[in-house]
Amino acid sequence: MTFWDPEKGVTTPNSKFPRSELREMTAAGATADWPTSGTNTLSATLKATEIPSHVCVGQIHVGTGTPSSVRPLLELFYYATGAIDLAIEQTPAGGNEVSHSVGKVAVGTQWSYEIDLSGSTITMIINGTPQMFPMPSSFAKENMYFKAGDYDQSSGSSTTVGAKVQFYSLKVVHSP
Repeated sequence: MTFWDPEKGVTTPNSKFPRSELREMTAAGATADWPTSGTNTLSATLKATEIPSHVCVGQIHVGTGTPSSVRPLLELFYYATGAIDLAIEQTPAGGNEVSHSVGKVAVGTQWSYEIDLSGSTITMIINGTPQMFPMPSSFAKENMYFKAGDYDQSSGSSTTVGAKVQFYSLKVVHSP
């Protein structure tokens, strides 16, 4: 699957950045909204060939819960320099992401990631190398869902400059 969005692409009410991405759904076609209990995994193999600044290629997003939120728990960012950062929000209210360097892969090179949330533990695996992070306790009463794709973090007036991300595999697994 190839995702492309120009800097002057479509945005949503809660963002000024363009995107082309997939949102997790259930087998019945309803929007996914799972508790943080159990093990919840998003794995992908991808390659980004165009990145104006940086692009979000994977997220765990807040679904329903208390308090209500439109923010992600975490976002996986890939930069034009090849740097890969995991940004973990500290509260459902948002505005307080803490960024962690989790890898580096040259632009145009295929690579893999796995994002696991098991209880209050986030495990980020880049090309087979795992790193663990605590989920902030303020998210304990939230349900979640995965997103993957091309959420360009640059905006501008160009319809020809943008981010292009190619996914070769994408898999979601939930287990007790």
